[in-house]
Amino acid sequence: MSDKIFYKKDGNISSIRTTVKVGKNRIRFSNYFGKNNGVTFKAGNLTTRLNNKGQCIGFGLKTGNNITYFGKNGNVTYKLTPLK
Repeated sequence: MSDKIFYKKDGNISSIRTTVKVGKNRIRFSNYFGKNNGVTFKAGNLTTRLNNKGQCIGFGLKTGNNITYFGKNGNVTYKLTPLK
């Protein structure tokens, strides 16, 4: 397990990314701080983003060299839903 801390320009913590390796698989958890906090999980070809209420607000699915993103209502979007 490893952690990477990201800082804002003012020196406060912006986010912490934790990576856990299980065999050949790697799972990443990115925790965001501030008024728009939430968490992003990455495992294999799937990325899921949750808001601070634990609600899924978007996910992405990688197939080959392409990633398809879906919004919280299942609609296709051009990027992973940002934390608002």
